[in-house]
Amino acid sequence: MEEESYEKEWMGVRRSEQRQSREDLIKIGNYMSVAREKGCKKDQMENLLRAGIWLQKKQLEFVGKCRECDSDGGPTAVMFAGGRGSAKTHAVWAQVFADDCQRMPGLKVLILRKVGKANQEQINDYRQKLLGSLKHEYRQQAQEIVFENGSKVILGNFKDEKDIDKYLGLEYDLIAISESNQLTFTKKKFILTCLRTSKAGWRPRLYEDTNPGGVGMAENKAMYVVPFRRGLEEGSKTRYVHSTVYDNKFVNKEYVTLLESLTGWQRKAWLEGDWDFAAGSFFTNFIPDYHVYPNERVNFDEHEAVRWYAGYDWGIAHCSAVVLIAEDKKGIKYIVDEWMDNGMVLAQQAEIIHDLFAQHGITVSDLDYFTSGRDCFARDKDGKTVAQDFEAFGISLTAGDVDRQNGWKVFHSLFGDISAKVPPRLYINRKCTNLISQIQVAQHNDKRPGDVQKFNATLDGEGGDDLLDATKTCLASDPYHAIQFAKPVSLSRSPYQLIGMGI
Repeated sequence: MEEESYEKEWMGVRRSEQRQSREDLIKIGNYMSVAREKGCKKDQMENLLRAGIWLQKKQLEFVGKCRECDSDGGPTAVMFAGGRGSAKTHAVWAQVFADDCQRMPGLKVLILRKVGKANQEQINDYRQKLLGSLKHEYRQQAQEIVFENGSKVILGNFKDEKDIDKYLGLEYDLIAISESNQLTFTKKKFILTCLRTSKAGWRPRLYEDTNPGGVGMAENKAMYVVPFRRGLEEGSKTRYVHSTVYDNKFVNKEYVTLLESLTGWQRKAWLEGDWDFAAGSFFTNFIPDYHVYPNERVNFDEHEAVRWYAGYDWGIAHCSAVVLIAEDKKGIKYIVDEWMDNGMVLAQQAEIIHDLFAQHGITVSDLDYFTSGRDCFARDKDGKTVAQDFEAFGISLTAGDVDRQNGWKVFHSLFGDISAKVPPRLYINRKCTNLISQIQVAQHNDKRPGDVQKFNATLDGEGGDDLLDATKTCLASDPYHAIQFAKPVSLSRSPYQLIGMGI
């Protein structure tokens, strides 16, 4: 009976409150029919419309699944993911602000998002779109939004995973994570220890949105996408909604055209939202559970390092990047830290590099070598080089002496082959999220066998292959000739064979 009067009741409310025209009432009726088909509840839609929020079909599907979390035995985690430009974050925040926070007084919510340079502009934009009709107080310094009924949203942010630690140890009734794949699964598990409640009638829940790719992709795929594909969601605690830019009728045509112009993995990941885009991956032997430390097998103590070296990749239009590598007495290498950014002059970069090394108790002079690409030794119109400019700041660079194919072969072989029981000789600290992400999306170059396809930063200015290049040059270049090349090595050979050849 309630379902039969679903649209009529709401149309009556809207007529009496706002004297809607017949066309408006028909529009609302059709909209509410779609919402019901997508699993949305009547009071949920009233909350959203009262806030002046109209959602598209895929967004309605997502918020409908969020309400499934109310039921005992229902899901406790819902993910909205797929291609770029599909208005996923808009739907997540709409559900949090206009429905959950309005119907449950005193709700405490943590929204975690990876911040960019226009962070405050983004917040103001969402406030205008989603909170224009909801009475609230925005506490900018504390980054909190407080509603009249006492519900509160903490706008958490992270640039690096260590930024999340400040939110640990507190209690949140609801956590929403934007760009979830940018977090390692270990760090996400830490923050989820804070997801608990003492409120009667409320089940703690997690909302996530993301695009394929990133350091947490494999785990999120297993947690959300696999049960969805296999029709096993009813027996799991997760729900998944997939969308692409074609599900967002408000996105500008130029952006759609830009996505459609992409090729290779970028088209699959960013346009199609394909979670299987890594089929052409270069580092097929990279397994985060094994190669990212600390884990149950590896927990490197930097005091055991017998060698230190670093790699640098210089960028003008793209990012500059640095990796710091330690080696133990067994010859096992550990990438202990990373840095990348763009738009900084060399003086700023040098200061950051010195600080990065100091965090590990070393100085530039403690390095065996600090490699860079040969572009750092090319003279500009004034006759100077980047390497010479760095010398003025106490940083001596060594030109990487290796071609791309041989460099990638070294990099690839150091991960070993877990399936063939060939142990890794290279591990990466979990804090190096950007490098890990770049390893996961690296693709074979179809025109140059054995080479990695060059790829620029993402559409929002992140990503790229700068850390990959810095690492490749560092690992494969040794001024003291610890590594030599007798002849080209094929990646079709086993890692064991590569190791036996001294690579």
